[in-house]
Amino acid sequence: MAATLAHELNQPLSAAATYLHASQMDMEKAGPLGDSALRTTELAKTQLLRAGKIIRRMRELLSLEVRCLDQERASSMIEDLGPVLTMIGAAKGVTIRMDLQRDTDQVRAERIQSQQAIVNLVRNAVEAVSERPEPDVVINGRVLSETQYAISVEDNGPGLADDQAEHMFQPMTSTKSGGMGLGLSVTRTIVESHGES
Repeated sequence: MAATLAHELNQPLSAAATYLHASQMDMEKAGPLGDSALRTTELAKTQLLRAGKIIRRMRELLSLEVRCLDQERASSMIEDLGPVLTMIGAAKGVTIRMDLQRDTDQVRAERIQSQQAIVNLVRNAVEAVSERPEPDVVINGRVLSETQYAISVEDNGPGLADDQAEHMFQPMTSTKSGGMGLGLSVTRTIVESHGES
């Protein structure tokens, strides 16, 4: 089902990116009046292209193709998500903090998949704390060794009941009224696909 969904989503995303590109060409003709809209449209197009990359990586992951792990700076992978995380937090009135060790943080990772796992965890954390009087979400990054870096997303939400915790990684299981129940399942698959690398 997930592979079919990924395939179907690819078409409208590609079309939307094409329409945005055409809109940008029209805005350029408007001169200085179109500059602000041009910048916003470029941000939107960047996110659409990112979504396309995520879908391609998920299809590879689901079809058990060979992983392509590259040398990455763990802190850089997280910091590059800043604009996306800011939007996720702003939608619920939550500020997301980062507490990252940046020295000797070289790891072997698939960048897009790793970033998607972090986004999934942060989105869950933000939703968990959105009703709290003082919502707190923090992404921690700690060097464990020369090749390992631990990333955790912590929040001060209510937590999960024991019966919910038992099933939290099962696909199509969600505690949210509008949730699809795929985020944590996909995140776990991404993390496990990296093994001990």
